[in-house]
Amino acid sequence: MNLLDSQNWKKIKEELFEKYVEKDIKEEVPIINGKLVDSKNWKEIKRYLPEEIKNERERLLNEAKKLYENINLLGKMYDGLYKSRLSSLFGLPPPYLRCNALMGIFAYLLGEKKEAEELYVKINQKFRVNKTTDKYNGLYKCGTTYREILLSDNALMGIFLCLLGKKDEAEEVYKKINERFRDNEITSKYNGLYVLNENNPVPQLSSNALMGIFLCLLRKEDEAKELYEKINERFKISDNSHEYKGMYLSTNISPAIYTIDNALMGIFLSLLGRKKEAIQLYTNIKEKLKNEEGLYRYDSVNQSTIFLGAQVLVGILSCLIGRFGEAQAIYEKINEIFKGNKLYKQWIIGNDVLTSSNALVGIFTFLLASRGRKTLHNF
Repeated sequence: MNLLDSQNWKKIKEELFEKYVEKDIKEEVPIINGKLVDSKNWKEIKRYLPEEIKNERERLLNEAKKLYENINLLGKMYDGLYKSRLSSLFGLPPPYLRCNALMGIFAYLLGEKKEAEELYVKINQKFRVNKTTDKYNGLYKCGTTYREILLSDNALMGIFLCLLGKKDEAEEVYKKINERFRDNEITSKYNGLYVLNENNPVPQLSSNALMGIFLCLLRKEDEAKELYEKINERFKISDNSHEYKGMYLSTNISPAIYTIDNALMGIFLSLLGRKKEAIQLYTNIKEKLKNEEGLYRYDSVNQSTIFLGAQVLVGILSCLIGRFGEAQAIYEKINEIFKGNKLYKQWIIGNDVLTSSNALVGIFTFLLASRGRKTLHNF
């Protein structure tokens, strides 16, 4: 009997994978969408399911490794850093901190610890401010040719440092971030939140959510909880009559609801231990920002704008809350729509390929392959 040909098998994979990831399969014939699975097939399927999950894990892990190899082949430069774009009409683009930090995280999760350490050394050489007289000393600039110091990039670098086990350095980055980016004015409406940079002292949800993720990995539970409360106070929609009640604004200015920002907030909630809230936010994202084709829109305003980053971050969130069947469906949709010959393009239209987005696909693929055995909590 070829179970993969069973009419029930696709639904079983999508809806039962997460149910049986780490548990013995004891249930009798299950009900899916109100209907019994064919009882003649279920006995055989029940026996076969653990092996299928194992095979699927191995396949996904191999795909993550292959993607890592392809990014290295096409995006790694002679000095050991990664260029920001893997397709460019304008010559070799400069490396940015963001894509290199994400590649470091990807390498570490895959078990390529030596390569992650080597990349960390290169990042410190090229991006870290090392002048004791500089007010940004110890922080990281956004690019090798750009001086700008951004909160989001430094929070991401802090996450990489935590995974590498470099707690002292991560603590130093945290302290410097607090000095330069945290609004500590008691009378300020942004008190307790983090601003984009000193030239643009306005908080955004995405960078504050990243900072929250950094705090969770740094095991600063009280600080993370305080930031969560400040974010809810400033960004969460609590108006019962609002179409997007329970979701988060990206800034105080724009009325748009961004998929990426809310997915990052969901990841923060999950790591903070607020799983019910993370699940509810995930449900809201799915109900409000997912189109009929099963793709997540860029935001609540642009109905037709679809790009890779939104799909990947929702996928990562679905892994962290244990919705592996739905994560699998997101992964398959990403491969159907965005995958090229070797790498993933950024938008449905065009051929722009970013290192950062491909690294995120790799991280998502790894988490999906791990099926709850390894998440960011475990490192």
